Amino acid sequence: MSLIRFLQKEIPSMVLDETDLFLKAKSILPHLKYKDITESHITEVHNTDGIDLATAFLYDVVRNRSPHPSFYEKFESFVPESGKFGKIKGKVLVVPAGLYEELPEYAGDGSLVLAIAKKFGLNTLKIPVLSKGKISENVNIIKECIEKEKEPLYVFSFSKGSSDFRVFLESYPELTKKVQLWVSICGIHRGLHLVERFVSNSKLKTFFSKSLLNVVGIPIEFVSDFSLGSRFLSLPFALPKQIPTVSVVGFPIEAHLKGTIRLRYQYLSQFGPNDGFTLLKDAMIPGSKIIPVWGADHYFRTPKVSNILHQLFHALQKGWLF
Repeated sequence: MSLIRFLQKEIPSMVLDETDLFLKAKSILPHLKYKDITESHITEVHNTDGIDLATAFLYDVVRNRSPHPSFYEKFESFVPESGKFGKIKGKVLVVPAGLYEELPEYAGDGSLVLAIAKKFGLNTLKIPVLSKGKISENVNIIKECIEKEKEPLYVFSFSKGSSDFRVFLESYPELTKKVQLWVSICGIHRGLHLVERFVSNSKLKTFFSKSLLNVVGIPIEFVSDFSLGSRFLSLPFALPKQIPTVSVVGFPIEAHLKGTIRLRYQYLSQFGPNDGFTLLKDAMIPGSKIIPVWGADHYFRTPKVSNILHQLFHALQKGWLF
């Protein structure tokens, strides 16, 4: 090993010709539309052509083969630099990600969403869910907040916050009429393969998992709530028909990632396209409008993040999300 290689802190994945990747993706099952895609289609491409092309194929199907291509054209046409922010009546509620207090650098508290919402004249509130809270605890906090609200509500949730909000909707359907829109950003809506590595029937694994979690002050349920057999998330989510919903989903390939999320991505790649935490098919809520973001990971770290959030509020103001 050369000294230069030894001194290198991290060896990135090789860059790819992503233009070529997209061209190949367009040629795969070219007559397949978004409404017809199944998990077996994704698995077939994955097994035949690898994870990068499977991710590009899924992105192409979502972005270019949807029944409403004009939505993406209108959505992407807004230029925030114009400074022309329309006014929207109502209130934005943010359901933060798990560990948003312990890991503020990932912006899981939704502070950027709240700041942009104010530009559009909206009132705002960060729902004070517990940063290390169990789903059941956070559902009760969401319920208490929404019960008090009188204005039209637009809910933005991040990562685990989407799990909390999903279970709230299932638990208290009588309160769903207060919600005018739900935007799930890199949301976790189903159990996680990652969790199966640490929460299993193995007594040794369980011992080490509980010991580590006790040290950092996280209840075991914070993790076990996301097992594939979770009592909250194991079943498919039936979205309430009266709530327009948007799924903002990152579509990374390994060349876009570094650090620990790249390692998680590598592990999850055996199961299919993923964002480093959850499978992309699970991040896309059935029946929702999907905004795919090429290159973004589960933490939604992308240079496009500010533009996309401004475009979301512009689309809300224009009525395109309903």
